[in-house]
Amino acid sequence: MQNYLTSVRIHDDVLHYLIRLCERTRELPAIELGVSPRGVLALTQMTKAHAVLMDRNYALPQDVRAVFNDVCAHRLILRPQARVEGIMPKALMNAVLDEIAPPQKPGGARA
Repeated sequence: MQNYLTSVRIHDDVLHYLIRLCERTRELPAIELGVSPRGVLALTQMTKAHAVLMDRNYALPQDVRAVFNDVCAHRLILRPQARVEGIMPKALMNAVLDEIAPPQKPGGARA
């Protein structure tokens, strides 16, 4: 399966979207440590795997959104104040998804 994922295309627009989502986790005040570059790689692979499960050989922003929470939420280290306030990592991930707009027409999309 991992070898097959190398044949799944991910357009630069989708890749930039994925990277921007992960970068945003490193900018939020409630997060001490956000998604690392290794987390970006994991998200890329899972995005491709999701595309395969959807019977496509190219990834779409919807694939990123479908796996973002599961791949990234457990990678966060929250600031002590955020933990005291009961802020949950998945809620922060959902906020990031709401804040960062996906690309409208990535090159890998089929009309």
